[in-house]
Amino acid sequence: MKNLNSLFVAVNIFINASALFGQIVKTFPTEEQLEKESIALYSGSSFDIYLNQIFYCDQSECKIYVFNHEGNYKYSFGRAGQGPGEFNKPYKIIVYKDEIYVSDNGNGRIQVFTLEGNYKRQIKLATTVFDMAIISDKLFIGNPLTILRYKDKSDITLFEIYDLMGVLERKIRDPFPDTYAMPIYSQTFTMNKISGEVHLLQDRGQKYRIYDSEGNKNSEFDLEYDLSKDTEYKKIKYIFRYQCFTVFENTIYAAGSWKGKIVIYLFNMSGKYLRKLEYGTKEPDDIYTVASMKILQKEETLLYLLLTDPEHKFVVIKL
Repeated sequence: MKNLNSLFVAVNIFINASALFGQIVKTFPTEEQLEKESIALYSGSSFDIYLNQIFYCDQSECKIYVFNHEGNYKYSFGRAGQGPGEFNKPYKIIVYKDEIYVSDNGNGRIQVFTLEGNYKRQIKLATTVFDMAIISDKLFIGNPLTILRYKDKSDITLFEIYDLMGVLERKIRDPFPDTYAMPIYSQTFTMNKISGEVHLLQDRGQKYRIYDSEGNKNSEFDLEYDLSKDTEYKKIKYIFRYQCFTVFENTIYAAGSWKGKIVIYLFNMSGKYLRKLEYGTKEPDDIYTVASMKILQKEETLLYLLLTDPEHKFVVIKL
């Protein structure tokens, strides 16, 4: 396993043609954690930050790991199975009002825990959760497989809204435009709660949408920088464009996969391209994939990135 502390050698942030020097302040789990505590991240693409703690969902281990904001391991819970508190391919994790919500996809449910990891209840849904957000005590569930149920594209359900007991309240039939040969791939997206709204970014397209807590669309625009037309990016031959995003101070941060570096693109809330943050490494042939990102404001502003390639690792950047 590679030590990312030795990989990151340069951070260049360009603003209005003036070079500033950013700082990668931490990566974790560290080599010491791997050796002494046997803390390793195996397979997961979702985490959340709540009360300065990092909650990470490991899909293959069927376990939730909790770290403090400095990356120190605190505790973990969960195991493989079908009973209360057990998981089968858990996918998405959200912490909301002092409760942990985990989409337990293989068991067809969402499980709810206390902040200490004690099982509380389950929410049964008639769909598999590909992504979710919680706003105003409502579950927003994204499931692109619903496209297989419809012959008329106008009837495709983009996402569904449930109450916290699992009762369906509304279906949002607002499909994305086709951008890929297989229509189902055009309907996959990343979903985030941002300041009381739900933001969606198309995985294999440029569309960015914002919905209110009732599911009404407030705005829609394209991200100006099209990765599919970038000569360097096309060499990777990935069909994804931006695989994750977050929003901070009216700026969209979007990232995906790059060869030999981490690149994060910044846009305003109309989709206009602003600049990029580029982080070089000593491994020019490795693919670096950012699967999820969150921003934490304390005395300083920290951007947490979850890498899934070339290994699972958190990278913390001071903005």
